[in-house]
Amino acid sequence: MKSFCRPLDNDRLVEDFVLNILEISDDRQCNNAINLIVNAELQLKGLGNKSTLNHDSFRDRKYLTDEKRKELRKRIFEELISNERLENDDDIILGRGGALPTGKQVTKNKQAYIIIGLPASGKSTIANIIADKYCCMILDSDYAKRKLPEYTKPAGASLVHDESDEIVFGEQNTIDFNLLEFCCACGNNIVIPKIGHKQNRILDLARTLVDWEYSIHLILISLDRQKATKNAYRRFKKTKRYVPLSLIFDEYSNEPILTYYRIKENELFTSYGAISTDGEPKYIESSDGNPAILFKK
Repeated sequence: MKSFCRPLDNDRLVEDFVLNILEISDDRQCNNAINLIVNAELQLKGLGNKSTLNHDSFRDRKYLTDEKRKELRKRIFEELISNERLENDDDIILGRGGALPTGKQVTKNKQAYIIIGLPASGKSTIANIIADKYCCMILDSDYAKRKLPEYTKPAGASLVHDESDEIVFGEQNTIDFNLLEFCCACGNNIVIPKIGHKQNRILDLARTLVDWEYSIHLILISLDRQKATKNAYRRFKKTKRYVPLSLIFDEYSNEPILTYYRIKENELFTSYGAISTDGEPKYIESSDGNPAILFKK
């Protein structure tokens, strides 16, 4: 699929984005935003396509070899299945934090909750509420991402994206188990946050879960692309972790919303529901048995 992301690696291009998309008009704040975004984009460009999963160019010296990486991925997997979820995702590090619900045993009745929505749309907040309500493990590659040592580097989130996804979903089979396969084999209730910009990927995930005899509940986190992009920029300023802003606005765009309405009545799903996160979480709609009803006032 061709990417339609506008480049944001020089001041003139970013100025237009800052003024018209982020709507920052104050001169000092505008200049600061331009500098931050251009620097982040240039750092990303400098990485090339050198993810830590398949390349050693930017790997931490302690985990440089392929064998050491396999050991590290195995350790992270074991921490995720053994430790409780932390209250604040940003506190997750190697040795601390997991995917288990807080203070409860995982329920094992094969219920899966797929949550789709843009980055910075509030998926994590909704995922935590659902996980606690239904005693689920959360299958979020961001949990694994934060445990990889390169995550703290500039543009580190992009460096470790493939490797963290491997630990949680295991598409390249570099370790004996991944979190998805482990949970399905145990019958654990699970929450899976995804962007959902490609409907076929959501349907493929649903088919995998159906093969494991899961009931699947689809939940949309609905937030306009401009507001999500603004949220992502504010988060970047706070955490220094950069998600390419044009990727959110131009490519992911409002595709998660379109995906939801295109597939919500597919026979793969036991229920569907939608929640707005424009302000406090607010119920939009749901079919019977969907946790979106938790947000109905």
